[in-house]
Amino acid sequence: MATLPDMLHAEIQRCRRVAGDCASLGSTGAFANALLEQALRDAEQALRRHEAASIEQSLERLRRYREVLPEAPSRPVSASTPVRRALPRTPMTPYWAAPREQFFTWKRAA
Repeated sequence: MATLPDMLHAEIQRCRRVAGDCASLGSTGAFANALLEQALRDAEQALRRHEAASIEQSLERLRRYREVLPEAPSRPVSASTPVRRALPRTPMTPYWAAPREQFFTWKRAA
């Protein structure tokens, strides 16, 4: 039976591989990679402190990270696919400055 620090070491090694996979995704995986690196730093700090509660917490936190699926189908983009460009936005007029219908007139009674 493995001890908590041994299980945490194994989970750290697994998460380092996942972090490498996330980093290889480029900007798509950058956020996940940053979160994972922070979790790894916290786990290593828990190992240095030898506190069972923080080791368990770090272990559970690292177990939540899933493997990046290399078998997942990717959407290939052909060279003939047109690039979608955003339409220029017209500036919006604030509500109070928008023209409104006038419901009454200020005329003196004759």
